[in-house]
Amino acid sequence: MYNSTKINVIKSLCAMTRFAFLVTTVSITLTGVLLGADVKSQNLNETKVTLTAKRTILAEVLNKIEQQSEFSFSFSKKVGAIALESFQAENKSLANVLKELTVGRHLKFTQLGDLIALSELPVPPKPGRISGKISDQEGESLPGASIKVIETGNTAQAGADGSYVIDLQPGTYTLVFSYISFQTQRVTGVLVTGSKNTPLNVSLKMDSKGLKEVVVSSDYKKASVAGLLAKQKNAAEISNGISAEQISRSPDKNIGESLKRISGVSSVDNKFVLVRGIGERYNSAMLDGTVLPSTEAQTRNFSFDMIPSNLVDNVVVSKTITPDMNASFAGGLIQVNTKDIPSENFMSFTAGVSYNDQSTGKNFLSHKRGRYDYWGFDDGGRNSPSNLVVTDKEVEPNRSMPEAEYQQKLVDQSRRFTNDNFTVYKYKTAPSQNYQFTIGRLLKLDTLNKNRFGFTGSLSYRNTQNINEIERQNRSDWNLDTENAGKAYGFNTTIGVLLNAGLQLGKNRITLRNVFTHMYDNVLIRNIGYDNVLGGDFIPLNTPNRIQEADDPTFTDLLQNKLSGQHQLGRAKLEWELAKTFIERKEKDLTIANSSPQLVNGAYQYFYIPGNFNQPQISDNLSRHTYKNDEHHYSWTASVTF
Repeated sequence: MYNSTKINVIKSLCAMTRFAFLVTTVSITLTGVLLGADVKSQNLNETKVTLTAKRTILAEVLNKIEQQSEFSFSFSKKVGAIALESFQAENKSLANVLKELTVGRHLKFTQLGDLIALSELPVPPKPGRISGKISDQEGESLPGASIKVIETGNTAQAGADGSYVIDLQPGTYTLVFSYISFQTQRVTGVLVTGSKNTPLNVSLKMDSKGLKEVVVSSDYKKASVAGLLAKQKNAAEISNGISAEQISRSPDKNIGESLKRISGVSSVDNKFVLVRGIGERYNSAMLDGTVLPSTEAQTRNFSFDMIPSNLVDNVVVSKTITPDMNASFAGGLIQVNTKDIPSENFMSFTAGVSYNDQSTGKNFLSHKRGRYDYWGFDDGGRNSPSNLVVTDKEVEPNRSMPEAEYQQKLVDQSRRFTNDNFTVYKYKTAPSQNYQFTIGRLLKLDTLNKNRFGFTGSLSYRNTQNINEIERQNRSDWNLDTENAGKAYGFNTTIGVLLNAGLQLGKNRITLRNVFTHMYDNVLIRNIGYDNVLGGDFIPLNTPNRIQEADDPTFTDLLQNKLSGQHQLGRAKLEWELAKTFIERKEKDLTIANSSPQLVNGAYQYFYIPGNFNQPQISDNLSRHTYKNDEHHYSWTASVTF
């Protein structure tokens, strides 16, 4: 028994000795590998490389390094295809060369002995942004209000208009909003997504009881909705509106089409507006807070179809008046507000084409088009002659010139018109097309977001062609018993440009707004039927005795420049603005032509009826007219609130 136990002990000792020897051998081997790796690591600094490369890829550069060293490289096809404009190394260490190749390209290198692996670094998450406005329960902004992010300790202050911006890494945060004599509000669950803006408008309640500290807690959704509704709920006037988001979901091309979607508002020809059924003359229009002059020469009216929808941030229609409003309306005040300074960088381009089975591809009648009609500008073909004279028959009071002399004067006048704007040409109706480009940039001038500069720019182009059926025409001297049907051929080109910029320095904010729109609108109306004079003789022959063509090319420009400022001076808030608005409307070579049938070789052919050689009137059989109306409007305002 004793001998057996002794033998077992000896066997165990031998096994342990063999295991210890094996561990020692492996340790020595690993030590050699590590020492070798350390030597190789040192070789990165000791190995010198000289090379020059231009307009190549990373794989070619690494291949040249392999030829000059004992190292080899491992990398993916995507990494090897990275383009290099130029790279130069003159007797540089391999360690420095690899750093220069990887820095700025989201690459890293890892050494495994004499093998160097290059791989892509994970793309760091882009920061997101929280922005909005802080107001009281009456909707008034609270400049200087404090914002704090609990998780990071970031703080910010609202600007002169109550707006704020905070940049944060993606995540969920809790924000605390505070203001002197107002209850502090804590908003939880505010989700920030990379490269996106999270809007958060907050409404603070007055601390009427004078408590030391009251903290009101709510989640993100509840707090944001309360802030958005505060101003509308407590507004002194009755109003309705439509936002840019709602407009973007509609097919509306201009504000004239969008206004009819507002409750209590109806439009006429998608241009003019009736509020609560009250006529245009009793309504007023404003663009960015500045009253717009009338676009019509004969009536007080504004044509809203000349404002492209992509330039607009929102439209508010006030149906009752308050002391701070312009008092030039009785029906409604239509306030059009263009896009504001962005809360984040953005850029967008949209293009659209529309097809109308009633018009597209069908014959389109028009007078001869100018070279620049598609751009909305006249090439001079509609200009009136510069040498026109007055064709008044009266030479002096109570004395007229002889009839023969007067007739010759009219003939000479007509010969001065060398451009033919009466002949009707046939085109094909093209699909409607529109293009819109918008860009916004926000530049932070400090780390606390107290100072920042931003701008929004937009450019739009739209061309539409349509054909409208006229089922019946009995006005004027048309026959009452016949339809006298016709068609209206409409050609419209609208160009819109917007550039708004803003600078915020602490509690001071300066904004410059610029809007320009140019519209070319041309409608040719062509009616075929019978008149009240000779129509009865031609009705039995089933031959219309009258073809009337009325063409009205109209060019309209709108330009508004506005400079405004907001300054928080202690408990006082100063607001001011200077604005200039210019509107010009030209009807160039408006023509009216009437044709009647003449029997030629047994068949009726239509010829223009010459105008009467008397004082020209708009009702003449053959006439042309030019009108121009321009208005300049200058305004300034200043207000101080406490």
